[in-house]
Amino acid sequence: MYLLIRCKCGRFLYAKKNQKTRSCPCGKKVNVNKMQIYARVTTEQEAGEAVRILQEKEWGKPGFRKYDING
Repeated sequence: MYLLIRCKCGRFLYAKKNQKTRSCPCGKKVNVNKMQIYARVTTEQEAGEAVRILQEKEWGKPGFRKYDING
């Protein structure tokens, strides 16, 4: 089983149910037991997809955005 959690930086992460800590790409070490659990899923593939969906809802689709120099 995998738990979906959120780092203090705002990024969603997943961790195994019995995992104590998880490193975020922002550099912070997250204590899994003290974080709010957003969802529980059974497989790593489901966890990855759920993280992608939550990230897109929060921040939009990943990728390059057109830069407008005129403001």
